[in-house]
Amino acid sequence: MSAQRSEVSWPQRGADVRSTVVQLIPYRPESLTVRVPCRAVRAAEARRKPTTVFATAPLTSSRDRLAIVSAHGATQLIHHGRAITLPRSRGDCTFTVHSQSGRSTRVDVSGGPSLRLSADPTPEVLAFLTDLDPRSAQGMSAVARPYTWFETSPTPAKSVLAATSAGCIVVTLALAFRQRRTGPTAAVSTRRRTFLDRRTALDASVAAVLAIWLFVGPATVDDGFAMMTVRNYAATGDIGNYYRWFNASEAPFTLVQQLMRVPAGFGLSMPLLRLPSVVVGLATWLLLHRAVLPLLIPQSQRFRGRIGLLAVLFFLACWLPYNMGVRPEPYVALGTLATFACLLRGTDPGAARPLAWLTTATLSAGLTLTVTPAGVAALLILGAFTLRCWPIIHAGTGNRLVTATRCVSLLCAGSAGGVATFADNSLHGVRTATRLHDIIGPSLSWYQEPRRYASLFSTTYAGTATKRVAVLLVLTALAVAVVCALRADHVTRRTPGLVPLLLSTASLFAAMCLAPSKWTHHFGSLAGLGPALLLAVVVLLVRLAHCGHVRAEDRWIGLCTAAAVALAAGLSFAGPNQWLVFNHAGLHWTDTPVRPAGLALDSPLLWLAAMGCIGLLAAAARRHGRARPAFSLLPAAGLSGMALVSTVLLIGSFTLAPFTSPSAFTLARFSYSSVTESGCGLLDAVEALPVARGGILRRSDGHDVRSLPRAEGIGPAPQFPEPYLWVSAPPGHQAGVSETSSYTSPWFTVPRLGRDQTVTVWVAGRPEQGNTLSLQFADEEVIVGTRVLRDPEPDVRPYADPRHGRPRGWRKFREWRLLTVPAAAVPSDARRVRIRAVDATTDPQGWLAVSAPSIRDTVPLRVFLRDIHPLYVDWHFAFLTPCRSDYPRVGDGTAQSMAASIEEFPSGMAHHSAPGGVFHGVSQLSTRTEVPTRAIGSPGLIWGHLYLHSYGIQQDAYDVTTWRVPQSGITGQGPYFFDK
Repeated sequence: MSAQRSEVSWPQRGADVRSTVVQLIPYRPESLTVRVPCRAVRAAEARRKPTTVFATAPLTSSRDRLAIVSAHGATQLIHHGRAITLPRSRGDCTFTVHSQSGRSTRVDVSGGPSLRLSADPTPEVLAFLTDLDPRSAQGMSAVARPYTWFETSPTPAKSVLAATSAGCIVVTLALAFRQRRTGPTAAVSTRRRTFLDRRTALDASVAAVLAIWLFVGPATVDDGFAMMTVRNYAATGDIGNYYRWFNASEAPFTLVQQLMRVPAGFGLSMPLLRLPSVVVGLATWLLLHRAVLPLLIPQSQRFRGRIGLLAVLFFLACWLPYNMGVRPEPYVALGTLATFACLLRGTDPGAARPLAWLTTATLSAGLTLTVTPAGVAALLILGAFTLRCWPIIHAGTGNRLVTATRCVSLLCAGSAGGVATFADNSLHGVRTATRLHDIIGPSLSWYQEPRRYASLFSTTYAGTATKRVAVLLVLTALAVAVVCALRADHVTRRTPGLVPLLLSTASLFAAMCLAPSKWTHHFGSLAGLGPALLLAVVVLLVRLAHCGHVRAEDRWIGLCTAAAVALAAGLSFAGPNQWLVFNHAGLHWTDTPVRPAGLALDSPLLWLAAMGCIGLLAAAARRHGRARPAFSLLPAAGLSGMALVSTVLLIGSFTLAPFTSPSAFTLARFSYSSVTESGCGLLDAVEALPVARGGILRRSDGHDVRSLPRAEGIGPAPQFPEPYLWVSAPPGHQAGVSETSSYTSPWFTVPRLGRDQTVTVWVAGRPEQGNTLSLQFADEEVIVGTRVLRDPEPDVRPYADPRHGRPRGWRKFREWRLLTVPAAAVPSDARRVRIRAVDATTDPQGWLAVSAPSIRDTVPLRVFLRDIHPLYVDWHFAFLTPCRSDYPRVGDGTAQSMAASIEEFPSGMAHHSAPGGVFHGVSQLSTRTEVPTRAIGSPGLIWGHLYLHSYGIQQDAYDVTTWRVPQSGITGQGPYFFDK
């Protein structure tokens, strides 16, 4: 391997010594050397106050820093929380501190003895700071060598080796397909096919639905995170995590991200980036429809169309809720289904080239293993077919050498995953990345798998109704398949592939148990084998219903299975139709159970009644001479009904959403605009409200407006310039005491407003439900209008339980927020404005606090941020800002400082040290000012936050020198030392 090494040196060549932000990733470098000349030491000691000569983080910070501080004529080194007085020399007093990971820290004093400290980790570096002026600090320097474990590239020899390995795999496949079975094989169908037959019509229908879903379907939770790992590849040559885990590599699971670099090279519009998932979805469907079903369910010509329709229904019900995005689960679904299909085809007695299919299966399994940890399911599927495969590998020869050669060829094809993983990665890099992920977490064990299902059955976007349907459909079918397999129904009812399909689907759940994280979006990997199992179970149940002989146990099994299906359906549709913030505009049932037209789909009794009606219809058909015992038809109808309702609900609600809320931001409108015009997604859907020029209003009587200090204790007050005027709680008491009060502010002079301006007031407390807050407008003499201020109705509300309703006091009014009156609502002859507030309630939230009124501009976020660089976009929104590519770069062991940030929460994981936040230094060094914003067309939507960052020191004023060194794939830079 060729590994890159980086060196960060301060100050920049030819520049003065000034403090600067230096965000090293990870925080501790491999080595740090600091040189402090005697001039700087003397200048610091001559000061009368304590002086920071040098520091790698603010002294007020809790980080493990290195600092040299001078106070009372003495100079101390602060290292790992210990203060060490440095010896002085009568002559030259230059200090050089050298710290290297895993070795003792050495302090050299010119003309004096050296100090050796304990072998502690290197200090954390967030900045290079000094209190000295450039003249006094002249000659001071710092050199840090950060860890760059993952910035490697293959040498020419390794590239040749990888190409040779790929060629060997291709040759192995070609040789395998040349071998034919010597015995009898299945006859090739000679039936003439028409271009528009039933199967082609079904394929076209699925393709049309996926094409529509490309534009209207919801985004997945990690789309932005996944795309930023791809977009930052150019800075590091590695698929790193960008936001957390110290930007650790995703290796060995980088195959999908490497593929996503292709569409990302053409643009960042959402339809373009989601196009690969559509292609994978269509490939999965074709594989299911054309390859798996004919072998899994021997079909008669009479029922082929009905079985195809059921296949469409189950496929869409499992695929649409999870797999329209850039996450890797669609590829796991395709890979596991391809592995199963090849194994099923290869072990079929009529297969002409069984070894070719087995070789292709191992190739598919090897590649699937490099997608996500859940890809280990492909290996488990190979294990499930071992007993079936061995006779084929050993057949036709008694020569052990031939058998061994065939085994080696299968392993050769399966090594494709290793070639794909290590072509651009080293074993040392993979081990280091795994260690960082394991220590920082989440790294959960198999017995913590119930956490995934706890999230699935929550009332957040992780537990939306249609997501529950997909999982519970497969789980119910799995349970029914186990019962049928134990009764050998698959043998008597001509469903020979049920048992291997059952084991293969169970392998997916087992693989998810082994995964270190427990998110619900991993259930998207069920969308390949899940529909196949559902279809096999439903067809088997229908065939059992056509059986002339019915045993007593059949009735009980049918009734118990129907009850299980009804319970699964009720549990599924008890979940809301809730999605991520910008996904559910215009949707129904986002905070309630799914009840179209008042129909309680969350009631198991309703589903039992519906299945009972189907049973009665079947019994009526039996009385007319057609023997159809209805017991096994009940669960078959229930499973099909669940899939039908879920698919119609999902497609219908998202297709109609843009028409239900024509003024709100929807992904469908964003997708359309990104194709037809240069849309910017989120930045076009939000507007900022900065203070207008002269927007801080003055009192009409000429007196100054003074802010009340006690108003600051009401809640977490943002940094806004308007003065605080009034708080209804008396001094020294908490808000919400058993007292009432009112307030009328002085008059403020209102200038003539522009069309894109608004009158604003900061409010804390509750201006409704008994309290009132209004703005009174007047001309020079009389009041000409009153505008009542209220909080807009929230777009996102907590789940309303059918029995208990919403949580009591779910609306929180303690936070400061901005209420507005647009220019169009201000009387045209208004020249003055004042605030009238009445606190008439005594409950805990029954209080009010207000600021002085002001004038703010309404500016589209895209325009407001036009000249602000670089812009950090939180991972929740990174998928929705295709027109901005000036994100803070992360590479060479450093992270660039941000000028502004768009974040869903006030403090995201990228700013915290616990998850290995890449931009933790920003929270330690910058002053963050929030700019008020609002979603256009959705005033009650709390979409996120916009922050501007000011540092007070230079940003990234250092030089980075890089060079490459050869290294073995199993060696590299040493391990990172975490806090104890």
